[in-house]
Amino acid sequence: MRRAGRRDRPGDRARARPGPQAAARASRDQALAQRDRRLGPRRSVRHGAGGVALDRRRARRARAARGDEGSAAVTDLATLERDGPVARLTLNRPEARNALSEDLIDALRARVADLAPMEDVSVCVVGGAGRAFCAGMDLKAVLGDPSAARRLLSGIAELTIEVRSLPMVTVARVQGAAIGGGCGLMSVCDLAVTHEGAKLGYPEVDLGVCPAVVAPWLVEKIGAGAARRVLLSGGLTPAARALELGLVSAVAADAEALDAEVEGVVDRLQSASAGALRATKAWVNEAEGVGVFALVRRGAMISAEVLEDPGARAALSAAFGRR
Repeated sequence: MRRAGRRDRPGDRARARPGPQAAARASRDQALAQRDRRLGPRRSVRHGAGGVALDRRRARRARAARGDEGSAAVTDLATLERDGPVARLTLNRPEARNALSEDLIDALRARVADLAPMEDVSVCVVGGAGRAFCAGMDLKAVLGDPSAARRLLSGIAELTIEVRSLPMVTVARVQGAAIGGGCGLMSVCDLAVTHEGAKLGYPEVDLGVCPAVVAPWLVEKIGAGAARRVLLSGGLTPAARALELGLVSAVAADAEALDAEVEGVVDRLQSASAGALRATKAWVNEAEGVGVFALVRRGAMISAEVLEDPGARAALSAAFGRR
């Protein structure tokens, strides 16, 4: 979405000099205008109207708590860009390997709300900035805070439901790692592409955590028997094994070849009828039913209860202490 910078009337400059906040806004608007001129027809909807109010409120609260203006708005945590019929939704918290914090989840849900009504988008690539797709739930941030843990788990549940419900085909671009909740986010995408050497898996039981939120999605993705083995065994799953299980749909030779593999999948999807893709996805979603939604939401409560157990907290504290 383009934003035009405000033009001062001649008298305005004579009456008062802009304060530091106004100057910062003007600088930002000028940078956005220059970016839009460079991109031409490519449109960015990073600041889509559906999520701006929520993001601004959270950003204001964060700034108030810090006592300053802060360095980044919540909207920067998730970006949504589109190029014709292809959209790209990106988790943008690379310094934390895109671990799912409350703010990141809020930003992602806002961007998904922006994306859902775009009828002329047929494919959305879901990816993560930096070296990892998503390191899962930000457990360290909520350890010892049951209410925060419940909010975070509930947010993950709703995010996965909303991504699964998108009308366009979703393709996860999985580089580096998709762990726990990150693997759950990957599994609700229609297709997933990763590379040899990527770290995929559900190690929650190793940490004293119950993967109840993501378990229903995994059962739907690879079947109950395989899901039992993956979830109860913990640890990580090699990319080749993930392909055999149906957890991912393609594996590139290495990280450098990932983008070419993803774009090949996108090109193949675009060669099909956009209307047929949407109708097929809608019918498959209907065939699966919405019963899984209730299971996912119940899973958030189950996981939160397990996190409140002293043994789970001790296991997590020990794990974080080793890192």
